[in-house]
Amino acid sequence: MEYTLKRSRRRTVSLQVKDGALFVSAPYLIPKIFIESFIKSKQIWIKKKMLEQVKIKELYLKDDEIMIFGEVFKKKLEIMEKNSL
Repeated sequence: MEYTLKRSRRRTVSLQVKDGALFVSAPYLIPKIFIESFIKSKQIWIKKKMLEQVKIKELYLKDDEIMIFGEVFKKKLEIMEKNSL
């Protein structure tokens, strides 16, 4: 599994899934083999988060739609003349 590793003066290893990519933050002294085994142990969680992000992207509305109280409506712009009221 591909990931981006950021080492810092932190004390713990953390995983973040963002835009379908995996980001790992780890202390400087943690061996890479430990990081990779940690990632393997969290594979189910990682895949779950990646799938959630895909589903969320599918929920985005199209440009001509709006959601009101959980219901999707098509937007329609009508230009009215001044005196038509």
